[in-house]
Amino acid sequence: MPNPLEPGAAWQIDRLRRQFFQLVDPKELAAPPTEILKLPEAQAEIYATMFNEATCSFPSPGKHYKWRVLKKIFNLLEQSVNDPEEDEISNDLSNYLGELLSQLPTDLENPCSGRLTEAIKCGYVTYTAPSFSLSAPTLTLYEGRSLLASGGDTGLRTWEAALLLGTYLFTEGRELVHRKSVLELGAGTGFLSILCAKHLGSFHVMATDGSQKCVNEIDANIYLNSLEGDLQGISSAVLQWGHLDEELLLPQEVKYQYDLVIGADVTYDGEAIPYLVSTLRYVSERFENTKILIAATVRNKHTLGIFSNACDREGFNIKDLDVKLPLEDEQVGFFLPTSTSIKIFLITRKNTTDELYTA
Repeated sequence: MPNPLEPGAAWQIDRLRRQFFQLVDPKELAAPPTEILKLPEAQAEIYATMFNEATCSFPSPGKHYKWRVLKKIFNLLEQSVNDPEEDEISNDLSNYLGELLSQLPTDLENPCSGRLTEAIKCGYVTYTAPSFSLSAPTLTLYEGRSLLASGGDTGLRTWEAALLLGTYLFTEGRELVHRKSVLELGAGTGFLSILCAKHLGSFHVMATDGSQKCVNEIDANIYLNSLEGDLQGISSAVLQWGHLDEELLLPQEVKYQYDLVIGADVTYDGEAIPYLVSTLRYVSERFENTKILIAATVRNKHTLGIFSNACDREGFNIKDLDVKLPLEDEQVGFFLPTSTSIKIFLITRKNTTDELYTA
């Protein structure tokens, strides 16, 4: 039986495991140094926690993704072998790679393979919170990995701005959520809403999206994270921006006075921005002292300018919280690339405080 891993080596393997279950591109995976990978106990841990479905803690990624990751690990091991008799590759890993090869299409090297493209469209993705604890909080979602789902929906995957806002709320912004009622606009897969309900101690979360298909996805992910039922503090609803939903939003019709409104990657469509901002105005007028946080990936400065101008017209101040993207080699959870700028804005009514925390 392999010896237990040293704490430093165990952390390296755990970080790789976190990225693996989040389906980080294999080219971007932070593999442990080869001196750790060569250890029999390290290979046993990799097999048990990432590839052996009988002992894995989370739903398994697709076969093609597992093959790509395992191929990378084998390449690193083969390059580091000094003595073939001493630096052996685990039989479990070798046998599993053989099983994968026998189950995958013969043209698996071709990313445009029709069968392959279909196979990796949707699957389980497990996100680990940015904590050094080996038992860090997680949430698992069923989502698509393509840019657009059939029908044009963009909400069937978790986007980078949601990961940064989730990191912010989990670290610096916990007080904004703890024992508070939260309304999410454009919730998509429900990542942020489920994070708030499952791990940040919110009183209640209402996850909304304009697409019934996305709301169905949110409901499925709520169930997947064992949050279904009235006592679990999370609900979902279809909410079309710009359409006043009195049953959902008017104070006399709802149980919850929303303390925080959140939205991530909701400013990408310039034509939809006026409807988004009018909804923010409607909510802020009816719920006193509501704070609004919007996370936006800066794909197009013109679109961001449309959002800023719309906020000004509707009587809002917009303040960049200057939240820094964590460096990729320093990230320990909610992994996201740093190649694109992401901003988190605090939106407040004019003539009110623009401070996040008030007495």
